[in-house]
Amino acid sequence: VHDARSTPLAGSSRRARLTRAFVVLQMGATLVLLVVSGLFARTLAGYAALDLGFNPNGVLTVMVNAMQAGFDSDGAISIYGDLRRRFAAMPGVVAVGMSESALMGEGTSSTTVGPGGREPKDSVSILNVGAGFLATMEVPLARGREIGEIDTRPGAKPVVVVSDAYARAYFGDANPLGQIVTIPNDSARVAALGLEIVGVARDVRYGNLLVERPQVVYIPFS
Repeated sequence: VHDARSTPLAGSSRRARLTRAFVVLQMGATLVLLVVSGLFARTLAGYAALDLGFNPNGVLTVMVNAMQAGFDSDGAISIYGDLRRRFAAMPGVVAVGMSESALMGEGTSSTTVGPGGREPKDSVSILNVGAGFLATMEVPLARGREIGEIDTRPGAKPVVVVSDAYARAYFGDANPLGQIVTIPNDSARVAALGLEIVGVARDVRYGNLLVERPQVVYIPFS
């Protein structure tokens, strides 16, 4: 009788242990999920607290590749200009800007940009933009002006806007406005004239939000 009773008790004990193990594992998984969810929420909160240097609120990004659709460079510029005008005419739209890539996201470009006659220190981020891009993204200007319509017209004088970080790296406390910079592999006309700094923009986080604000040079579409 003792043996007959002990057998089901042993089985019950084994099932109990398995049940407890399952509960422990389930609780452990729940704890991990809660911890991960908590960390994710904290990460999102951390990102939300980051000073990006621009205002992402209310910004709608539309990606268009006219050349991929079969247009040549002149046709692409015309299409982009037409789209910009159409978007600007839509109700509720405050401002419209264009850029080669978004400030937040992948696809950043970099090259060396050195003041005329001086060796570039390191590669810097470059971003081709249309007229009014900085105002659209609410990137404050520290000096000078931003890229305007006149700068994007064919045959326009080559100009750039540089970030605070770039200005500090190459000019220190001196005023960089009017200084000439050169970019390798640019057109012969631009290489001969150089590009005049017409503005200095506040630093922004460009591309990767986790890295420090890079040196950025804004070049007008042309």
